[in-house]
Amino acid sequence: MASLLLRHVSRRVRPCFVHPSHLSSFKAGLRVGQTFSTSAVTRSTQSSDPESAISKLVTLIQDAAKVIENNYAAKAATKDMKVPSLDSTMPHPLDSQVMDSNMRAAVETLEGACAQLVDTVGNPNHILMNRFMEFYYHACLSIVLTHKIPDVIHTKPEGMHTSEIEAKSGINAHKIGRVLRMLTSRHIFKEVQENVFAHNRLSIHLISSNPLSDLGQHFADEGLKSSLHLPEDHTVGVHRGARFARGLIACAVAFESHAVVHGYPWSELGRNAVVCDLGSGIGAMSMELAKEHPNLRFILHDMPERLKQAKEEVWPQRLPSALAENRVQFIPVDLFTDPPASGCDVYYLKNIIHDWSDEVSAKVLCNVRLAMAPHSRVLVHDHILQYPFRGSDSFNNREAPQPLLANYGAGRIRQYYLDMQLLNLLNGEVRTLPHYVELGESAGLEFVKVWDLGETSAIEYRLA
Repeated sequence: MASLLLRHVSRRVRPCFVHPSHLSSFKAGLRVGQTFSTSAVTRSTQSSDPESAISKLVTLIQDAAKVIENNYAAKAATKDMKVPSLDSTMPHPLDSQVMDSNMRAAVETLEGACAQLVDTVGNPNHILMNRFMEFYYHACLSIVLTHKIPDVIHTKPEGMHTSEIEAKSGINAHKIGRVLRMLTSRHIFKEVQENVFAHNRLSIHLISSNPLSDLGQHFADEGLKSSLHLPEDHTVGVHRGARFARGLIACAVAFESHAVVHGYPWSELGRNAVVCDLGSGIGAMSMELAKEHPNLRFILHDMPERLKQAKEEVWPQRLPSALAENRVQFIPVDLFTDPPASGCDVYYLKNIIHDWSDEVSAKVLCNVRLAMAPHSRVLVHDHILQYPFRGSDSFNNREAPQPLLANYGAGRIRQYYLDMQLLNLLNGEVRTLPHYVELGESAGLEFVKVWDLGETSAIEYRLA
């Protein structure tokens, strides 16, 4: 099966593009009633001028959109023939009709140009990270299809709260909410308000009476499972641990973790301010901070074997000056049972809390609180899961412009992929901002503010 899959995926499907030389033909299609020849669709040539390539792609998008709008306008005998809305659950009259060649070429061009534009200007690390984790999108579809969640939600057109979905489906409300929110960010379902989900133009087709639902389950079952069957049968080896460790390095780059080096006012902490790096590993982030902020001193807390490696191998090679100046200490601590070093200026936890349940995370933060002085701060460096809906009560730390989803949809899909990864492997989660606030309060900490670091954020707390 694996070899068969490889043969299938090796057959390249050429993306549909309009060559710049055919732009005049394409623009002619803007006039209602004039056809757009599919012969104008061909492979694009590689431009040596990136700015020119971007401009051409934008032009293609604008022109294709105009063709599509005019096509709908020409057939708009009734108001029901207008361009469909993602929020609508009513079937559009044109959905069941075969597209004419002009419309098809425009739609395919729009799809191809949008995708190419994103791949051109996006960060390669971000794009590839999205590709790596896209299987969670299919896993979430499988969950809602298997448990007939579309049928459950369909009984309440205005939207159903996750607590009611749990009562009708037997799936934990919090977890099904996370699954639905992931799909909502790809425009399948919509979240009308916090934890209330309703159907939209795409999700309505997933109701079990629609054969498309059966096809989806086929792909999610036989298709997805067989595609993941590796052509090897080995026991878990040490190479996987090493591979994961290397992968975390790439993950830090892709998630732009280094943004915290200049995204938080470290210099304002004063001379010889102490940063306690909890769950530090080898202290990679502390090392970056030490290079840029000579006013800081560091205490690394982790398991003994990891700190031994940091002290004897990593820091002597990468930043020996910090050791010579006694700016860093390596102190083994079990975060779940022991309080950290007392009276530090900042207690820094990067990608620690998201691995654990609220109960365990609160215990870690309670231990930190016991060590804090009145001036101390806690800095949780992690992703913040954003809501896709808008409103005055929205806790999104930044909202996308209209008509995008408030959480940027596919533009920030990595936070949802990561949330599914944590749910799948560790029963952990990427939390929303209100969730972080509540978690801090449960540990006796008061929320101060969010420091926006781009891909991630730093949630700051102080003693309550």
